[in-house]
Amino acid sequence: MKHILLFASCFLSFMMLAQAPYSFETFTGNYTPLSNSTSLNQGQIWDDPEYNVPIGFQWTFYDVSTFQINFEGLGATLIIPNGETTANVLIPYISDIIDAGYADENSLSNISYQTSGEPGSQIFKLEWDNCGFYNEVDGFGTSTNRVSFQLWIYEGSNDIEFRFGPNTIKDDNIVHDGIIGGGLFLNAAFNSNTWDAGYFLSGDHTNPSLELVPEDYYDLTGLSGNPENGRVYRFFNMTVDVEENSAGQEDYTFRLFQKSNDELSLLTPEGNTEVEVRGITGQLIEQFTCNGNMNKNISDYAPGIYLVHFEMNGVHKTLRFVKN
Repeated sequence: MKHILLFASCFLSFMMLAQAPYSFETFTGNYTPLSNSTSLNQGQIWDDPEYNVPIGFQWTFYDVSTFQINFEGLGATLIIPNGETTANVLIPYISDIIDAGYADENSLSNISYQTSGEPGSQIFKLEWDNCGFYNEVDGFGTSTNRVSFQLWIYEGSNDIEFRFGPNTIKDDNIVHDGIIGGGLFLNAAFNSNTWDAGYFLSGDHTNPSLELVPEDYYDLTGLSGNPENGRVYRFFNMTVDVEENSAGQEDYTFRLFQKSNDELSLLTPEGNTEVEVRGITGQLIEQFTCNGNMNKNISDYAPGIYLVHFEMNGVHKTLRFVKN
């Protein structure tokens, strides 16, 4: 049996926590299979495919900017190399998927991509359609359990979405190696089984949280069940630092000062600026509107790292502070 394990250990520290650039939310919508997309497998059966996929625009994932994303390892494991032996890793679906027609040597599962939209606001879409599972094919010679899902990447914001379509999964024990879900890893070193930071979806699959990968990978719980048709997991890029609006007409200044452990000072332009405060793993703490200068009491915040996201007229900036 092939193993889901990508890496074996994790070293966590304050600095590693501070590197997490993503907030998280989930919602449901209509799942639309791709049409007029470019097939990667071109009708060939696949297992652990290796493809280099052009995104169609520049995308920044963690600390690396790239124009392509590469398949490596299990069927939905994607990497962006950032060194000779390290890469940033994105896993929309960690289970060991395979072409549903693998046993009969007749491809039934298409992996395809397309980039749509106008330059500056394009969306890259990568789809795994009607996929089977290695464990079922290898253990029983059948492929009755199927799943479809997509990865979306947004130009400019660098936001990421895992979008799930219909599935016919009836027995999790047959198709999964004990873990359901997906995640993101920073600076994974394959030859030493380490990474700088790992984040994985965990908990109720209808309302999960983005959790730090535990020191022992086998303690990872993942999702409670398979994401249902229409479920979307969205990762907001929290390192966006834009000082100019999309039309390039006006500059904005957003500043954050920590006056004490219990008080912040916020500086925003005149007019309503929407402010969100989130924990480092993405949980929403508070939302409010700021107009100009504002002092904010944070005495009731628990100790930890917080991200403050400003938005005004389509201009975004995220700053962080630490509550001791």
